[in-house]
Amino acid sequence: MPQINVFGNAIGTVMPDVATISVTVGVTGHPTLEAAQAQFAAAMPQVQAILKPAAGAYTQRRMRVGSYRDYPKDIELHTVTAEVTAKFADDSVDQVGELVTRLAVVAGISVDTAWSVSPQKMKDANDALLAEAVIDAQRQVNAIARAGGVQVVEPILFAEPELFPGAIPSSGGREPGLLRAGLAMAKAETTTMDNVEVDLEPEPVDVSARIAVSYLVK
Repeated sequence: MPQINVFGNAIGTVMPDVATISVTVGVTGHPTLEAAQAQFAAAMPQVQAILKPAAGAYTQRRMRVGSYRDYPKDIELHTVTAEVTAKFADDSVDQVGELVTRLAVVAGISVDTAWSVSPQKMKDANDALLAEAVIDAQRQVNAIARAGGVQVVEPILFAEPELFPGAIPSSGGREPGLLRAGLAMAKAETTTMDNVEVDLEPEPVDVSARIAVSYLVK
């Protein structure tokens, strides 16, 4: 029995639901190690107090101590740095803007904020888009069958496009695959300042699904 092979497609967007705040506590250019450590010791507890109580996951890397020579002045300068990462999801995501605002007035730090989509939310988006892609495949095969004067019997094969026997993807230059999603990143570089208010809103993530379907016709 003859077959018609089609590629079903669907596109959509997903709003990120996980925020990661990365803080670098970095003290550089002090003429004595003691002075560098004192400034670091003043900044780190402030960062911990802001992020630890609210974070779903909190990681602090070991403090690094170093030195370098300022050759024009021919003096040795000292650095003390450490990195802190805090993740926020569910209800705690709403606090991200306020937390970054509070971090912005801490001396000697830099802040990055990045947004991403949780695995469960991406799976839900994948499932919904695949269902839409199957509907799109059915619409295509019905149109082809009408134009060719044949009748669609039933689908006999669902497959990822790259695994479809003899498939020639027609995705307009995109690589085939069940789900292609970019990572939405909303970044905020902060400096020490007064009266800062940060409103961080993630950008939607573009997602797409593609599936190959083979139908029997008569």
